Amino acid sequence: MTILDQQKSRSEDPQQQRNRYSEMSFWRFGIITFLVTAFFPWYLILNTIQRGIEDTKQLLIAMVKDWIQTVIIIFITIIIVIGICIYFISKYFS
Repeated sequence: MTILDQQKSRSEDPQQQRNRYSEMSFWRFGIITFLVTAFFPWYLILNTIQRGIEDTKQLLIAMVKDWIQTVIIIFITIIIVIGICIYFISKYFS
């Protein structure tokens, strides 16, 4: 069986469609994210060679989702802090 046949059979398997990176624990995914960031081009190249393109896509998708969540949480926190500051400043000058 060639590599292409193996990848094709994996892509048809419904279990393969699950993103294993999205199901990881917080600390384990955090360590992987740190490694990808620290060794940016090399980690992705080695991951592509060792695990395949599909696994690398899943890793990048999980990292982008995590980044988007982080940005949204930061914006919500900033809005809440600004709102609380405005409230207390308006009470102070009233």
